[in-house]
Amino acid sequence: ERMDAVKEVILGTPVFPYLWIPHCILMCSALRTTLGQNKWLEFSRTHPLSCFMLCMLYIYPGGILASLIRGESVLSFLKVTANLYAACLSWYLSFYCPWDVFFKLLHSLRLFPVLAMLQDWQRVGLVMSGL
Repeated sequence: ERMDAVKEVILGTPVFPYLWIPHCILMCSALRTTLGQNKWLEFSRTHPLSCFMLCMLYIYPGGILASLIRGESVLSFLKVTANLYAACLSWYLSFYCPWDVFFKLLHSLRLFPVLAMLQDWQRVGLVMSGL
């Protein structure tokens, strides 16, 4: 009975915006970390389209693979415009926010563990819903 209540809460939480935006922010942060502490700025300024495409690959890997498996267009994830807008805004703020205020604010307020918890909540919800 208690587990059913937990299941209802997890499945009842709307993915957008509460769980999707933290996922986008964390994936953009992961790309920054992968590029390196001093290299991400140079890379994002000299190759903005490559930076954007890499970020979309970080954010949508499951959607792209699922589209391939189902025989749909690889770009079918672009149909959900609200999710795409959130992903683009997260990318822009993570890489092009003036004086890096967005990233510094996330670090100073120590929001990364909260964002990671919300991202894991989204994963649990996807597993429980059978996706």
